[in-house]
Amino acid sequence: LLGQTGSKLPASSRSVYSTSHYFALPPDSAKLSGYLIRIESQTSLSVPISLVSESEFIAEQRNSHLWYGFIIGTLTLLIFYNLFVACSIREAANAIYLLFLAALLFVFVSVSGIASTYISAKLGGELLWLLPCTLHLVSISSYLFAKQYFQHSLLPAAFQRILQIGSGLSGALLLTVWLDYQ
Repeated sequence: LLGQTGSKLPASSRSVYSTSHYFALPPDSAKLSGYLIRIESQTSLSVPISLVSESEFIAEQRNSHLWYGFIIGTLTLLIFYNLFVACSIREAANAIYLLFLAALLFVFVSVSGIASTYISAKLGGELLWLLPCTLHLVSISSYLFAKQYFQHSLLPAAFQRILQIGSGLSGALLLTVWLDYQ
């Protein structure tokens, strides 16, 4: 076994501490004529595999972390700005929009691998539930925001019903995902 990585493997036990799933190949592995790769997943899977040098790995990590910082910083600034607006205006739509932005931030942190690498390592548990739960929160907050912002009476009745059903399904799925990971 030359290397092992994945979301369920604690970041502290990975051979390369990274948000991506890298592992270093030992120097004597260059003598091998081929590699056998075993990949396991209980969900859908995309496997973009590439061999990179250490310098390429460092450059790739630096660039991805700059983008992560930009996106997280922008979302955080939006959250603080809208928190100020929500406290000033005191409308429900602004508070719901804050929930939407916070859920988007957590979706990004989960998808990028930051949650499983940095946050989960500090908490000592798996955060695999974070992505599905925050996606449902995005859906529910979108419904609530549309309902508040567009004045419920201005939306066509059929559209209101579709939004209610979608939000109810998201709420039910949110509960099932949460209970499944507990």
